[in-house]
Amino acid sequence: MGILKGIIKTAKDLYNADANDKLVEYVGEKISDVVKKYDGTAEEEFETQKEKIRNQILDELNYEEFDNEYCQTLIDRFLNEYALSDDDYISAFYLKFRAWENVFYSISEIIRLDDFSSRTDEEREEFYEKGDEANEKCLENLDRALDFISEESEEESNWYCAILYSKSQRLHFRGEHVEAVRLAIRALPYACNDDERYNAKQCITGKVGQGCNYIIEQGGYGIYGIDIDKRIEICKTQNLWNDDDFKDESIEYKEEMLSFIAMCFIEEIDDIKNGQATFCNRPYHDRQFIFTVRDLDHIGGCYDDTDNIKYVFSLDELPGEITFPVGHPQANTLYYAHPLRPMYLPFENAPLFLFYEKVHEICRLFQCLGATHITARCIKGNKISQSVFSTYDTDAGAGYGIMDASGRLKGSNSIAGNKETKDEMFLEQTFSPKDAPYCPNDLVWATEDGELRTLIKQRLEGGLLTFTKRVSSYETSNLSSNQINDVKVAFQNMMLNVSANYSVSSDRTFSNISETEWEISVQFKPLDEFENYVSPNELKAKSDAKKGDLIMEVSKFIYMSGIGFVILDELKSDIKLGDKVVVSDNGNDFDSSVENIIVSFNKQDSAKAGNEIGLVLAGVNEKNIQRGTMIYKKRESCDLETGKPVENNFSNNENEDNKIFLTAEEEKYKDEILFCLEDNGIITEDDRKFLERKRKKFNISEDRAKEIERELIPSLNEDEKEYLETFKEFSSTTITDRIRRLLERERESLNISKERAEEIEKMVNK
Repeated sequence: MGILKGIIKTAKDLYNADANDKLVEYVGEKISDVVKKYDGTAEEEFETQKEKIRNQILDELNYEEFDNEYCQTLIDRFLNEYALSDDDYISAFYLKFRAWENVFYSISEIIRLDDFSSRTDEEREEFYEKGDEANEKCLENLDRALDFISEESEEESNWYCAILYSKSQRLHFRGEHVEAVRLAIRALPYACNDDERYNAKQCITGKVGQGCNYIIEQGGYGIYGIDIDKRIEICKTQNLWNDDDFKDESIEYKEEMLSFIAMCFIEEIDDIKNGQATFCNRPYHDRQFIFTVRDLDHIGGCYDDTDNIKYVFSLDELPGEITFPVGHPQANTLYYAHPLRPMYLPFENAPLFLFYEKVHEICRLFQCLGATHITARCIKGNKISQSVFSTYDTDAGAGYGIMDASGRLKGSNSIAGNKETKDEMFLEQTFSPKDAPYCPNDLVWATEDGELRTLIKQRLEGGLLTFTKRVSSYETSNLSSNQINDVKVAFQNMMLNVSANYSVSSDRTFSNISETEWEISVQFKPLDEFENYVSPNELKAKSDAKKGDLIMEVSKFIYMSGIGFVILDELKSDIKLGDKVVVSDNGNDFDSSVENIIVSFNKQDSAKAGNEIGLVLAGVNEKNIQRGTMIYKKRESCDLETGKPVENNFSNNENEDNKIFLTAEEEKYKDEILFCLEDNGIITEDDRKFLERKRKKFNISEDRAKEIERELIPSLNEDEKEYLETFKEFSSTTITDRIRRLLERERESLNISKERAEEIEKMVNK
């Protein structure tokens, strides 16, 4: 009775008890609501209507003729009239996301259609903008759903995996791969079933294609899991020109398509070498640390919110171009990026390894520049190690043994003596350099160290005689104490997540990071005491003097079926088959020759300036040239003062200008020949099989391979071979006056001239 009185009083207040029909209507509705409340029918009707509109939304999402505007209206009605709990709001915003996802995929489907390219630029741009808008709406609604999720609530956390991996997918489409993978790693432990686990792993992995066994760019961290050489091979296959595909087309159309495919090829090659899909092209501070786990089943929850360790990889999904020391990679390990090479080192040893590597390179550089005396003094940290200073000139071996068990150098340098104190605070080495000073072309640290670059210039151009340098492990690893502490915390949190047996107290990952500093001093032999020294300016003059008329400046190239690597450009000078050329790229020059000339898709013996041609050069491919590379005719022999050709009256052994110049791939092949020659100076049948595989791998013709081999294995008769072996035995030590007398006696007994004996000795000393 009290409830009824309250209703009548409210009605009188509202309607002043004058409108009897309204009063009756109002009182009737309220009494009905009260009755329904007490018998439960109102709650049932509410839930029934709620479920009805929810099913209506789901049906709308699955209609083939999907109407996003109508679907969004239904979801808004659900939010306004039926959403009471956090779970209702999560559900509603997730459905809004699903609706916008439908829009995104419908636009993507239109873009993939064959006729999309025939639309106008404005129409295509409009579709791209609509696709981006739909993706942003997806992310917006997923974020609103996440706002209502509490990980402590079991009911709400059931949504967590689905929403996080859905957001991860949308971020992948936006190109934000690092954050996308991190979200999926967060999601994985909350997966409610196998489907959710599969979807989360798909967002983590780069192996997103069905049956794909290597990482591709569109998933994971947006990198490839195969090395650069394999990626280039795939690119060559996908952009290969085959005449049979265009046999019925006009010359004009074929030329247009050839140019288009060539531009696509060169852009893809440039992306492989310099793009972000190659992991080591990414900013160093981003990829400085990586953490590894055994597989995707062990990666769930293993992420670092602080961004000190951005990348977490399972062992089978590491970037293809990076390398590790022997015995690595291993699971549950923190790795540190080498600052100058595509290599990752276990952090526990990385600072000291980098320090030793730089010291080793500095000492090798000193020896190549003609050092007579090297001393090292330990200022702090790890003591001097003889092994770090036992270096050598890799170009000096010429196929023979480089270093004996005692660490003595053979070839161009030899250690006359060394001294080391018992406390390992000081080390001294003495050398007797023979060959002219030069700078090795495979330096890593010196190219980035301004002080060492200056040293090289002062030594080769100014005759520098002494030099002192301090080297610190803090400089080589480039880590601050604060950064180390931040990474340590992040690493420990990740380890606690992936290993139940991990103990912070027993972990040694950060135990070896104290500073080591050494001071290294060198004394050089004066340049005028080297008989065969040639200054850099003279070398450049010789190189420039070899260049004749400009043939072509490279702008595009392609692979053609049945022909190989072809440079496509306008010819600047007349050429013919067999012409010798100089390929010049950023100061790095090497010799080549014209193997094929293609004009209007036909092979020709020659071509005239102004022709658009395809040019095939011996040993030249996409790895040793790029856009902007210059190709010149070669002058076989020139007067250095006038630059004009002169008559060549010298044999190959006497004329240094006739030494063959090698491409980067040919240099690698040369190294393999030297390896085979190292033990006994001959190439066995097994060696020959090994070299044949390498020749094919490096794309070197049989004739060119024989030419390189002849350069390394000069023809010797039996007496000359015997003298060679005798000299090799003696050259492992310093050639004293007594040893020289013994060699003279051997030379005379074998009836070999002094000049020929000197040539044979140079074969060992090279």
